[in-house]
Amino acid sequence: MASHSFSASPPVAPSTSSCPSPVHVYVAGVGDVGAALLRQIDARGDAGRDLHVIGACTSRRAAWGAPNRDPEAPLAGVDEAAPPDWPAIVDRLAQETPRPLVFVDATGSPDVADYYEPLLRAGVHVVTPSKLANTRSQAAFDRLREAAAEAGVQYRYETTVGAGLPVVQTVRNLVATGDRVRSIRGVVSGTLTFLFSALRDGSSFSEAVRAAVDRGYAEPDVRDDLSGTDVARKFLILARTAGYAVEPTEVQVESLVPDSLADAPYEAFLDRLSTVDPYWRERSAAAAAESAVLQKLF
Repeated sequence: MASHSFSASPPVAPSTSSCPSPVHVYVAGVGDVGAALLRQIDARGDAGRDLHVIGACTSRRAAWGAPNRDPEAPLAGVDEAAPPDWPAIVDRLAQETPRPLVFVDATGSPDVADYYEPLLRAGVHVVTPSKLANTRSQAAFDRLREAAAEAGVQYRYETTVGAGLPVVQTVRNLVATGDRVRSIRGVVSGTLTFLFSALRDGSSFSEAVRAAVDRGYAEPDVRDDLSGTDVARKFLILARTAGYAVEPTEVQVESLVPDSLADAPYEAFLDRLSTVDPYWRERSAAAAAESAVLQKLF
């Protein structure tokens, strides 16, 4: 992981106005998640004055000030050929931007996740639906929590598990009030649940995977679901939030990705997935012969 160092700016003097200072928000990633957040802030109208969007970026464009909230259009006033300069963006957020400040990472980029720790240490709250930062080494996860605690800011990742249900916060509250979480069971992959239901209903493996992708159930690369990587990350996050020290290598999963297609370009992977349909028909038939069904266990 890259190392970065930024110093926090002096604290902003408290406002003498009766109105509280607005929360400044920077949104990294204006795809489905980031764009939905910006629309929600817009929809609040006058009630949304307590949230002030100071900037946003995509992988190709970056803007300061109120960005164009239309996810289909370029960010306002930005040349299409101007990708985000992350060291400069983080330096500005860490040193020049008024507080309170929330950095929202909806990119799913490991490079952006590298900046969480310096942002937290600079007094910036970090909120993310990305699982990447939390599923590196245990030491890296501990540093993020320590950085937030030492700076007195929040590091929030509720939507990494449970599709936004308060699963992470529930586990956090149990630990904070003295309970010890001994086991967690649940269906944490909508993609795999859909996949095996479709197989039981007679779909081929490739048809079921395609349907999950087309319906928006899957990760951007469905191999993250099929390999068990997404499930492993979710349980790793839950275990660490519950207070257990667990390394990624300790989480064992059975991959459903054919070895021959593991490194194929994504579209080629989807196009050639039908080559394993006979194998899955045989597995389904063998299970049916024993009055059983195929099911992913969590």
